[in-house]
Amino acid sequence: MRCIVASERVKADNGYAGEPDHVATAVDDNDIYEWHTMKGAARTRHETINGWFKKWSILRNFFRHPLKCHANAFLAIAIINYYTSSN
Repeated sequence: MRCIVASERVKADNGYAGEPDHVATAVDDNDIYEWHTMKGAARTRHETINGWFKKWSILRNFFRHPLKCHANAFLAIAIINYYTSSN
């Protein structure tokens, strides 16, 4: 959590356990229906993108390039999959 400001929080799935001051899990009993629906759609998109990365084995294999190229690799996969699914 060293990359976020003290007042910020991030979202995680229900399997995450740790740092409750900085991490909010997907389950929150105080959510209204619209927020719950919106968060569900966001989680679905996120899991779709994770599936793309797994398909390309980018999360499983050792990245053998400089760290500055890391974001470009993820962006390339996102763009390729976007155009593939659009056609």
